[in-house]
Amino acid sequence: MLLTLLFPDYIPIITRNSIILNKPEEKQSRLIDNNNFEIFQTALKEILCVNNIFQGNNIIYNPANDKAKEIAEKLMRGRKKVAEIKSKGNNESVLTRYISILTIGTNTMSLEDCLNLNMF
Repeated sequence: MLLTLLFPDYIPIITRNSIILNKPEEKQSRLIDNNNFEIFQTALKEILCVNNIFQGNNIIYNPANDKAKEIAEKLMRGRKKVAEIKSKGNNESVLTRYISILTIGTNTMSLEDCLNLNMF
């Protein structure tokens, strides 16, 4: 566990809203909760050297070659598309999702064929 590596003298206890670090020899404990979590998170990112891969909540990609650059760009386009869809809300009906699944799942049936299906 990462916490035992970071705090070898303490016994970590994870609760629903906090992390308690107990030091049994000295009957001493430390608490990480909502009040000091951001400080802990910043220190943890610095210790693990991950500050340079994040820009806010987004991951910064540093591709090694042209193919890696293409993959990174594709991932970023996908993330932007998902963010746009989430921001618009989900107005898609169950029927349209079902038809979409049918057209993708069956290689022999086109979208037009699926729309022409009846219930019987």
